[in-house]
Amino acid sequence: FAGGGNDYFLAEFDASSQQLLWSTFIGGTEVEFGSSSQGTHQLGTDNLGNLYFTGTTQSLSTDNFPLMAHANGGYFDNTASVTSGNGIPFLSQFDISTRSLTWSTFFEGTGGTEVKAIDVSPDGNVFIGGTTKSSDLPYYADPQEYFDNHSSPYADAEGLLINISPYREINWL
Repeated sequence: FAGGGNDYFLAEFDASSQQLLWSTFIGGTEVEFGSSSQGTHQLGTDNLGNLYFTGTTQSLSTDNFPLMAHANGGYFDNTASVTSGNGIPFLSQFDISTRSLTWSTFFEGTGGTEVKAIDVSPDGNVFIGGTTKSSDLPYYADPQEYFDNHSSPYADAEGLLINISPYREINWL
């Protein structure tokens, strides 16, 4: 928690007593805001005791946004730039049992990317849906095969679907 204008928080309550069990902030020195057009963030859990949280930040890595490479390696992006007021999407993983951050990464290209949904399979595969105007995301297939570079007059952004394995590797984008 770096004390920016807006930060996210996570909290866990006991289901029966409704007592607060723990809470934490996540954010940098700049503004964090919702990742969907309704201004909300996205959450998902797996059967392995992990909570996945995605949102958007204007805090760069130098602005103390909490970034962390996964212990098993895998995808990690700690470089970002905020251009023309756009935020940077991030994905963070918390271990619910230890209540600690275990992985946190930026996910962006130069044209702007917005996360709209997250789902997590029981075995820890993370699926992220959203939109992007970026043609330089870390594609694992030929980007021109799927990305038409906004040639359609009806859309200014492309649909985006990402699968990240339990080992934090991008299986496909």
